[in-house]
Amino acid sequence: MRIRFLGSGGGRYVTAYQLRRTGGFLVEDRLLVHVDPGPGAARALRDFGEDVRKIDAVLVSHNHPDHVIDAPVVVEGLTRGTKERRGSVLAARSVIEGWEDFRVLSPYHQRLVERVVPLEPGTSAELGSLKVKAIKAIHTEPGAVGLVLEGSRTLTYYSDTGYWEGMEQFARDIVIFNLEVLHELPTHTHPGVVKRVLERSSPKLLFFTHFGMGVLRFGPERLGKMIEREFGVDVIVVEDGLEWRKGKDVTLFDF
Repeated sequence: MRIRFLGSGGGRYVTAYQLRRTGGFLVEDRLLVHVDPGPGAARALRDFGEDVRKIDAVLVSHNHPDHVIDAPVVVEGLTRGTKERRGSVLAARSVIEGWEDFRVLSPYHQRLVERVVPLEPGTSAELGSLKVKAIKAIHTEPGAVGLVLEGSRTLTYYSDTGYWEGMEQFARDIVIFNLEVLHELPTHTHPGVVKRVLERSSPKLLFFTHFGMGVLRFGPERLGKMIEREFGVDVIVVEDGLEWRKGKDVTLFDF
């Protein structure tokens, strides 16, 4: 399994000012999957040496701009400039059908790919040898979901969510937490959510990413060290372009 982060920022202000990139991340486990392609995802793919034409699927957790805005561009790229019908889109139902008056991934772009799967908690789908399961999320966008990707390792992406009873059961091998806020909010992942999950689970590796303004001011590295000391778990604090491969050290793209 390989994970490449095309950004480490999130939230309105960090996204609008591009204090960190907001391109989501790639997971490669035989197939290449792009998760939550937010603003600048297409440019980040190029800057970090990734080929949009090799992407096999786009996964979107919810219908907020910092998670979905570049999805149409990535779809056009993976379909070789719309000339080849290929690939899949697995996305929260609110992304597929629209939420209120906001819809980025148009019916036109959905028709470009071979398969479109609307995701709700409990929905499962297979991408070759990779199994994707949608799990609950509590967020300001009511259609939001988290994602569990089961391949050579189990990767859990909680996306943007407050704590919900039982979420720790999905924290197994690798967990990605979006730390957008520093202080407690019922609809966002903050350090208290991370602690509650770790009190009831024992994942092998955590990634912290999707930092909002408050977390950047506090210092993501400080948060990572605090969690490592308290729970004895390995924490990787994401920087733009960071790449992780199973069995190899973490490397940063020299940009």
